Amino acid sequence: MDSPCSACSWRRCRLPGITDSISRYADSDNIACALPGRNQGIPRVIARLRNTHYEDSYRLAGVTTLVRVADLLINQIMIEIEQPRVRSIMTPGKGKAEVFAIRIPPDARSIGVRIKEITRNRKFPGECVFMGIYKEKTDEFLIPRGEHIISV
Repeated sequence: MDSPCSACSWRRCRLPGITDSISRYADSDNIACALPGRNQGIPRVIARLRNTHYEDSYRLAGVTTLVRVADLLINQIMIEIEQPRVRSIMTPGKGKAEVFAIRIPPDARSIGVRIKEITRNRKFPGECVFMGIYKEKTDEFLIPRGEHIISV
C-alpha cells in the first residue's frame, strides 16, 4: 500500500492544468502532504481536519481549505434527526452558506403555490433562495422564477 504522501494528489499536481491539491489522511500526514503541494505552486490546497488542535499547523503549511470531519458528521446527524426530508448538498463560502435538497411531500401546503408567494411569506427565511427544482419522475431540472408553481 502507498504511504499517505505518495498517494497524495499533490504528486499529480505537477501536471499542467492541475490547480488543486487534496489530502485525506491523518492530520500529521495531511500537513506533510500540504507542504510540497503549496511549494509546487498549487493555488488551492484542501485537507481533511480531524483534530481541531492542528488547525493553525494546517494554515502554516499552506492549506487554503479545511474540511472539518466532525462538523460534517454532526450537521448531517442533526439534519437526519430534525429534518429527515432535508439533505445537505454542499457548504460553499468556507461554511458561510449551505445548499440543501428538500423533498416536498405530495400533501405539502406549498403544492400549487407560486414561488414568489412562498418567499413573500413572513415565515420564509429572507436569506434563502430556490436554486433549482428536480423532478424525479421526468428527470427534469428547472431553474425556478417567481411565477413558477410548485407541483408534485
